Amino acid sequence: MKSIVSKKDISLLRRCLIYLFPYKLRVTATFFCIIFCLILQIIEPLLMGKVIALLFDKEFKKLSIMLVYLFVIELCVSIFNFFQSYLFSSLSEHIIYDLKKDMFKKIIELPIEIYDRMKVGEFISRLQGDTAIVADILTNQFINTTIDILRVVIISITIFQISIPLSLVILISFPITFFIFTFSGKKIRKKSDELARLNDNYFANLQQSIVGIKEIKSLGIKDRNFNQFLNLAVKLRGKNININVINTVARSLSQMTSFLSQLSVMAISGFLIYKGHLKIEYFIAFSSYSGQLTGSLMNLTQTSSNLQRALTSLERIFSLLDEFGYKREKFGDLERQQIEGEIHFRNVSFGYNENLQILDNLSFKIAKNTTTAIVGSSGGGKSTIFNLLLHFYEADRGEIQIDGMDISSFNENTIRKHISVVHQTPYLFNATFTENMLIANETATEEEMIAICKKINIHDYIVNLPDGYNTMIEENGVNLSGGQKQRIAIARAMLKKSKIILFDEATSSLDNETQQSVKELINLISDEHTVVVIAHRLSSIINSDQILVIDAGRLVGQGNHRTLLNENLTYRKLYENELECAELIS
Repeated sequence: MKSIVSKKDISLLRRCLIYLFPYKLRVTATFFCIIFCLILQIIEPLLMGKVIALLFDKEFKKLSIMLVYLFVIELCVSIFNFFQSYLFSSLSEHIIYDLKKDMFKKIIELPIEIYDRMKVGEFISRLQGDTAIVADILTNQFINTTIDILRVVIISITIFQISIPLSLVILISFPITFFIFTFSGKKIRKKSDELARLNDNYFANLQQSIVGIKEIKSLGIKDRNFNQFLNLAVKLRGKNININVINTVARSLSQMTSFLSQLSVMAISGFLIYKGHLKIEYFIAFSSYSGQLTGSLMNLTQTSSNLQRALTSLERIFSLLDEFGYKREKFGDLERQQIEGEIHFRNVSFGYNENLQILDNLSFKIAKNTTTAIVGSSGGGKSTIFNLLLHFYEADRGEIQIDGMDISSFNENTIRKHISVVHQTPYLFNATFTENMLIANETATEEEMIAICKKINIHDYIVNLPDGYNTMIEENGVNLSGGQKQRIAIARAMLKKSKIILFDEATSSLDNETQQSVKELINLISDEHTVVVIAHRLSSIINSDQILVIDAGRLVGQGNHRTLLNENLTYRKLYENELECAELIS
């Protein structure tokens, strides 16, 4: 056993069996169907042998009775096989559903850190491909292996009653085929690991190609992208062929061993019949039993090979369910229905890894119902401030407070409810305008939605559409302009009734006119919300109540536009660089 599976593998298999427990009745019913079929299939060869013997003896009356028995048995076998097939299919689909449910629930609960490090295709590969393989283990592999063991035991006892020499010939082939499939199984395990990684890359490339099709076309890299896809597809094809070749070689060698075994049985049987030590009817029954026994032994010897491939999928599924060894997101127990919206960073330090320090002893305070802009060169730590404020990551040192309370004391619902973020390219769902805006707050009314849409100047545009607020927004809002997307995202945040609204580079990709309208919108909502803006365009934030200048993770300036322009060298350089770029463009 040690050469086939390790302790770790046994642990994975035990954990896998948990998914069978909710379906004990289905499993039991399946076992009963298979056992009844097995009993009938044990009786059938004896009757068949009797039929042929009666045929030769011309006892037609007894023969007709035996034929009726055979018909009834075959009918019962067909019925039991139907129920067995249905139960197998039902069991497999239920297990796949349960696995996908647990995996997807875990996927949406994973720390953001994992999403920053993994490709989307890896999640899709595990969710789609690996679950089917594991379901196959729990149904076809586990149940059929158990039944094959029972069949081997029962048939072995039966054939030893018929002829010991013939039985030994059949059973002697088992160690040979077992060695063949154990040896090939080890090779398949290694190839399966490689295939799984290739599948991850394949799905990642596929997802990236479809999502980024506009960029691919505009850059003129369709051929390059197609060649990348072909390269991965060719590798996948080659790896699958390699695995199939190993399986085919192992199966062919095993079949040859089985054929030689059957050939030996025929030769020895002929000799025993000639000597009068074996009746023809028992030879016919033995031939049928030997076929069943050989098939079951073949299945058992292939179990190792199939198991090695399945263990790769088990490792991948459970590594996801175990969050890849990362620390879980930690939240407190404090729930607040209302907050004032004051933000305070107190000596906060943070790095995404030990060798990359992003924020260094950063401290600042943001008053409620004000607009604060965060500016600085790329990589200075601006987006990291938002990640920490949203509690996607935890600070290594220091404290982040809202209304004087550490955000780590809040539960997840409080943080998600009271803080919203509007990204540079807001993500809109393939749903109606109404559904997109009310998605974060199902208790909000249409009247509230319309009032907010009027306030942010998007209502007139929507009502003039053919279906008004029931008009479908295409995937990720491709049928909307950048400014319209921003307004829908802002409406969503306001309907969510978040006190703190973060704008992450929200105007950097907009034209001047749209940028101006979003600026006015930000000024409008800051009377009732704490607004924090990350901006590259300093012209979009010069009217902010305060501006924080971040450089290499440190606060190097704080004040309004005029004060910083006069007193802060870093801010002045940023502003002058922007003016120079504007002159070059014009």
